[in-house]
Amino acid sequence: MTTATRPAQRKGVLGAKQLKLLFARIGETIEAETRMLRSNPVIDLTAANTRKNRCLYELNIVSRELARFEIDDEIRAELSALRKKVEGNAAALRAQMTATRDVIGILGDAIERAESDGTYTSVSRLPAGYE
Repeated sequence: MTTATRPAQRKGVLGAKQLKLLFARIGETIEAETRMLRSNPVIDLTAANTRKNRCLYELNIVSRELARFEIDDEIRAELSALRKKVEGNAAALRAQMTATRDVIGILGDAIERAESDGTYTSVSRLPAGYE
């Protein structure tokens, strides 16, 4: 394509290279968080959430230009790979949340048992009319 027939490249217009770089940055951010979740169950996700929020902000800005961008098979493959990373991250987050709920349940049961001398059941038996 000659320069006369090629669409004019405006500054700020999204190109395939910028889109791929953004997808790579998002993928690296998600993979880093997933590795942290799988390697250390007691982590502070504040920094990871900040990085993910920044990626979402950038993706939101880019999405405004996507309507003008031709999404080819290569970009679709990048999106598919990114989706798999997000799904893996979601699974790791779900496992973390399930484990947290389980620990909270165990601690709650232990507190109930410690506070009870076994005389009364844990279910309140109020007289009729007080329920």
